Amino acid sequence: MPAQFEATLASHVGTVSGRKLPKSGVSLTLLSYDYTNKKLHLVYPDMHGDMYRILIDFSKKPGTTYTVMADGSCHCAPLWGKMVPWCTPATAELVNGLSLTGSDDNVNLFVSPDSPISMTLTRKSDCIFLMTSRTAGNPRTKYASMTVTTYMNVTVGIPNPDIMKIPRSCNCTTQV
Repeated sequence: MPAQFEATLASHVGTVSGRKLPKSGVSLTLLSYDYTNKKLHLVYPDMHGDMYRILIDFSKKPGTTYTVMADGSCHCAPLWGKMVPWCTPATAELVNGLSLTGSDDNVNLFVSPDSPISMTLTRKSDCIFLMTSRTAGNPRTKYASMTVTTYMNVTVGIPNPDIMKIPRSCNCTTQV
């Protein structure tokens, strides 16, 4: 993946728990990823249809997560660890080159049986993600889930770097 990109992520989650009926849901996220400056910016709709955003800043130690609500209020939380590159898991095995256009092989399919990301579909020319699939389960509790995320409108770079600036309302006196 490029060191900086933006995308709309559409995630479809399905879960099965015990003998209950399966449940599913769909969510959209606007993602700005900046590995160069160690920041992530995510925009989500809340359950009322208002947008809230999360800015994750790994550029200082400890890092900080800023959650900015629709009304402009901000909550801050310390973040430990480090930002890792957005890439195909190291254990991924190339299964096949595929064609989505009918001409040349323009897509790679990777599987990663021992990683949380079990399948990744990338564009061959620049390794931009097109889709990922994650599975999880616990036989003891009879719980299983699968999340399929589609990467749409992927653009290289951050056209508006101001979205990565910490809002003035985030003075970090309010800890989550």
